[in-house]
Amino acid sequence: MMDMRRSENFTYWKRPWQKWLVLTVGIFQVISLSLNVQEYKDIAETGIFSSSAWESYAAQQSFQCAINGLTAAIFLGIFLVGIFVQSQRMARMAEGLFLLVLALAWGIVGFVLQLTSQDGIKFIWGLLLLLTFGGSAYDFWKSRNN
Repeated sequence: MMDMRRSENFTYWKRPWQKWLVLTVGIFQVISLSLNVQEYKDIAETGIFSSSAWESYAAQQSFQCAINGLTAAIFLGIFLVGIFVQSQRMARMAEGLFLLVLALAWGIVGFVLQLTSQDGIKFIWGLLLLLTFGGSAYDFWKSRNN
């Protein structure tokens, strides 16, 4: 009986304005991603870089776009989780599932965009991959223990 009452009064957000802030930041990240892609296209059309400078620029720009996409996905995913969950346990499970899907997508993006080709980028990519898998495992563990 206590769990039902708790789930009826459950709110993911501590303040009502937080969900709108998260949504706004997610939208700004999508806009930033589209601006980065447009800049990449514009620079590619001009052909002002030498081949080695272009490879370096392309790798950095691909990583920047991947980070913008990841950040947008995180904020929009948090918004959706916060809107649809109805209990603390459901929130933990949804967060864990979301982080698992995000980690799998981040792993795929890393190989598709060849983010693992440069050492500095490879380290950050791997660290973010480990953190998302770790966060997913932690959320699943917490949802089972509550």
